[in-house]
Amino acid sequence: MRPRRRGPPLLRRARAEDCGSQSVELLIMVPILFWALFALYAFTDAVRTRAVVTDATAVIADALSRRTEPIDAADLAGLRAAAGQLSGFGGALGLRVTQLRCVEACEDAARRDLRGIFSRGDGMAPLGDGDFAARAARAATASSSSRPAPPISPLSAASSGTR
Repeated sequence: MRPRRRGPPLLRRARAEDCGSQSVELLIMVPILFWALFALYAFTDAVRTRAVVTDATAVIADALSRRTEPIDAADLAGLRAAAGQLSGFGGALGLRVTQLRCVEACEDAARRDLRGIFSRGDGMAPLGDGDFAARAARAATASSSSRPAPPISPLSAASSGTR
């Protein structure tokens, strides 16, 4: 005895044949695959851009740390141009230089009192007095929750190496 067939003939035929199923699967998967590839590209480009800008920032910070004269507008313009060249952003990059000084409880990160000595900007507004207090509070929180910084070597030991 043969089993009884159920359903309309069109549905029975669709269940029996699978010749178009791969095309349907392809139509479903191709947009998802392209979305995943474009998302991967966008993510890796963002990570690369952040790394390039971080490296440019480190170079500019190093150049500023070696300065012995006061920083003027011409210095900022030159450093901004150098950062734009290093990062590939050209003139679309802003630069702000701010110097802070610890005036009280410098060894205790939770009670440290930082004051702004100067703030200058090229393509960005300089920071005001209110900005220093908020940023100092965030810096104290970050320094107390992260691992301790390595000790700074004395100047004579640091300058004895070769360049």
